[in-house]
This record gives sequence, C-alpha cells and structure tokens, in this order.
Amino acid sequence: MKAIIFYYSNSGKTKDVATKIQENLGCDMISIEPEVSYGSYFKAIGRVMDEKKKDVTAKYIAPIVDISDIDIILVGYPIWFHKPPMIVLDYLKKYNLDHKKVVPFSTSGSTNIKSTLNVLKEAIGNAELCLPYNKSILFKTNFNKWLEKVKEL
Repeated sequence: MKAIIFYYSNSGKTKDVATKIQENLGCDMISIEPEVSYGSYFKAIGRVMDEKKKDVTAKYIAPIVDISDIDIILVGYPIWFHKPPMIVLDYLKKYNLDHKKVVPFSTSGSTNIKSTLNVLKEAIGNAELCLPYNKSILFKTNFNKWLEKVKEL
C-alpha cells in the first residue's frame, strides 16, 4: 500500500491528526492552504457563509503531485456546515482518482463525518470512499483501531 495525505486545517486540529497518520504510515503529506487565512472560528464561519452565498471557492495554494503510484488518498478537513471546505473539494477535483481508495478524516465539534460524504463522493468521481474517521467532541472513535484498518487496505 502506498498512501498520501491531503489536508486542510484551520485551527491545527486536523493537522494534528494528519501528522499522527503520517508518523504511522510514513507517507507524504500535502497541506491545502488558502491564500488568505480564514482566521478564528467565528471569522471562518462568516467567510464560509459569504463564499457559499456567492458560490465562490477561495484561492488556495497546494502543489499538484503525481499520484500515479498511490493507492490510498487520505483526505483531512474540518467540517463546516456539514461539508468539507470548498478548497478541499476543488483540490480533489484536480486529480483523476479512478481506482484509488479515498479515506476521509475530519475534525469537528458536534458534526459527524457522515454528513460530508455525499458531497465528497461528488468530488472524487469513481474512487472508492472507505473508512471515514471523525475526531470530534461528541463522537468518540478509536484512532488506533481506525489506523490499523487503514493499514489493511
């Protein structure tokens, strides 16, 4: 299995999870960064609402890398309004993910990752979506058990 991590982290929580994954899998990690930071939680929520109303995706910086020999794409994001940030979805659409396994992981206060999966499926085309993981205040999941399942893919 060869994996790569694509992630966006506004507060650092998603980056913490991505780093733990990278330490365990020894894979490359790509950060998707908005050109202009979303700032604090409340500023981010306001900006996201405005972007949603205007149907725009913020400009972001993330290298496009060769994933031809990659089997598993781990995708990390905070959950905003029951969805992944638009910059994450837009970045994924830049790749042909056919025959890849996409493993999403998210961070949230009280929203379950399941609410994000339909829109994520639209962004990944014919890739196989599997083993979603959510680190949140309300939903207790075992990271180590999840990671062992990822290693078995």
